[in-house]
Amino acid sequence: MSEETEPSEDVETVADEQALAPAEEVAAAPPPILVNGIEVAPATIDEEERELRRRYQEAGEEKSDEDILEDATQNAIERVLLRQEASKTVGRIPRNEVDKAFNKVLREHGGRKAFYARYPLTEEDEENVREDLANRIRVERFIGQITADIPAPSEEEIAAFYEKNETFFVEPEAVHAGHIMLATKTGPADQLMLALLNLRATILEQDNFAEIARRHAGDESWDLGWITRGMILPAFEEAVFALQPGEISDVFKTSSGLHIATAIEIRDAKPISLASARKDIRERLWNQTKNDVVGILVDKLRESAEIVRP
Repeated sequence: MSEETEPSEDVETVADEQALAPAEEVAAAPPPILVNGIEVAPATIDEEERELRRRYQEAGEEKSDEDILEDATQNAIERVLLRQEASKTVGRIPRNEVDKAFNKVLREHGGRKAFYARYPLTEEDEENVREDLANRIRVERFIGQITADIPAPSEEEIAAFYEKNETFFVEPEAVHAGHIMLATKTGPADQLMLALLNLRATILEQDNFAEIARRHAGDESWDLGWITRGMILPAFEEAVFALQPGEISDVFKTSSGLHIATAIEIRDAKPISLASARKDIRERLWNQTKNDVVGILVDKLRESAEIVRP
């Protein structure tokens, strides 16, 4: 069983079954991978590769491009196997369910025009998009059927997992930050620097960061809320995490522009209790058991499948 068994949520696979390249490019492309006679679309492998790169990066795991491509290819093969099996056991998806899923995709992308502008598709491809969504619904329903009887983890299992991984259950340090920014594109750097230096002097004199920042922004966007490490640009992170509550930073630069920042409040790192972590642990263990069941099924499907890899 490879890294991922369930289909990814990225909508870019709506082009999976489409021949979008010119004929001469298709002729020059390598022979396709076939699973029981069905082609594994290159777009599916590309999607899996992007997702795996993101996951490996987040986990701090280093893998070669060749290894990532192989993992992505195996995942894509498994997606085709699951889709084929789901087609045998799950009936036709009603049109109104597909419509609902399609309209949700359009809303998430800012409307129909924005959706078709983002992907290499036209409205003539809508039926292919709907078919891809129907396949996704069918696979999700199939996975739900084969994992429906799996019991939730017990309290003992949850507690054992917490004890074994207690060092990971920590609420990170955070800063409730506010800032005033002048974007680089709004003027010469020396003029922006002078403007912020004067503004900082006024803030220090009047002790009214929030009032001046609100007036400068025109709304409450000056208040950035709680920030943890890794959420923001490194230069901004370095500046705000060095502040004490109520302290005003010097003027500093990021790729977005010049800033003055303040730490409204600071929250130190602290352990997360079992009571607070119980729900997340329960879902994690339950999903892992379900994934194991799906993985066993996929391995069996592989044994009887005809997979052609040039």
